[in-house]
Amino acid sequence: MNTEEKQIPHLLWVYPGALDEALDSVTWIETTRTLRRMGWHVTLITADDAQHSVIRGVEVLGLPTRQIYFLRQFDYHLHLLRYLIKMRRSADVVLFHSISAAWLLPLKLVQSLIFDRRPLYVMDTRDLHPMGGNWKDALRRVFLRLAHFLANRGADGQTAISPRMAALVNIPADQFWGVWPSGVIADQFAAAHEKRTWPTGNEIVQLVYIGRLLLERNLLALGKSVLQANKEGMAFRLSLIGDGVDRHTLENFAKRSAGQIQLLDPVPHQEMPQMLAKMHVGITSLPAPDDARYAASSPVKLFEYMAAGMPVLATSNPCHTEVIGDGDYAFWAEDAHSESILDALRAAWKARDTFARRGAHALQAANVWTWKAATAKLDNALRKGIAENLASTPEVARR
Repeated sequence: MNTEEKQIPHLLWVYPGALDEALDSVTWIETTRTLRRMGWHVTLITADDAQHSVIRGVEVLGLPTRQIYFLRQFDYHLHLLRYLIKMRRSADVVLFHSISAAWLLPLKLVQSLIFDRRPLYVMDTRDLHPMGGNWKDALRRVFLRLAHFLANRGADGQTAISPRMAALVNIPADQFWGVWPSGVIADQFAAAHEKRTWPTGNEIVQLVYIGRLLLERNLLALGKSVLQANKEGMAFRLSLIGDGVDRHTLENFAKRSAGQIQLLDPVPHQEMPQMLAKMHVGITSLPAPDDARYAASSPVKLFEYMAAGMPVLATSNPCHTEVIGDGDYAFWAEDAHSESILDALRAAWKARDTFARRGAHALQAANVWTWKAATAKLDNALRKGIAENLASTPEVARR
């Protein structure tokens, strides 16, 4: 390896699932694409039957796994551990998420005891597991609490989606490398604004929610508000797009709505701009204003609605207010109850002749929240963390 190649930092980025099937795959795909343009050698590792594959133009390394609950994680991480041991002398950083902590942090400890040189192990926290659900969800929450316990004591560093998230999971100050939020491919979604036909007169206003179908996001309250608004003479149709543990409950509710509410299957990311071109108002998750778990998030769909040139309907939770500020493209529900959501729908209906102007303002505001900007923050956090670690590590330990 020549001197120039040695200067290129090598990141092993672990995604503990089938990335091509993930609703939030854009986070890893676009960030990897941008990091490579910034001069990183990135190996994005995912669960896949094929050893190598390409997802939306980004090469990934696929490791095989059996599709059996829990065993699939065991299989994947067993192959992963073998790969990391093989790559220990060429990698600078192993970036992983909480589901992998219980496997990777023991390896980190063993490597530090046996080998002179080891990569740095950095855990990234982007969200917390939803409340409620079945026994599998309860087990996963226990597992993730263990992961944060281990990481706060054994990781070389940690990153998070927001400062609030870092505080929520108690990342120690000496481990905290930095924050990198979600983002959007602004140019890709801008086409939706150009193709959209806005409603006039009493034409139906198309509302859309994209994301996990969870009752904790107050989607039933949203559905009831839509039905009540239509009873009052307004004309809304709500499309819920996604999957989740509460899909069946929402499907049953939608079946009784006479077509006013419809559930659709998840849409591949590359098809979202075309789908959003048919919609008029984007609905975010609807957490209570004081919900700390959501306040710590950085919602991808909010940025995609904005980049598609759409007004949005949102609750006044910090994850929304700190992005939108005083932007006129938001219709605010002061809390997550049906009456507040209904008030926001009433405001949107009265202002429907201003949707085009408000959507243009949203599109302009989205330019601040690109994946390029988010990746630059990750790039800075990783480079800073590597440099600080090298400065504090004896020369003999680096070899």
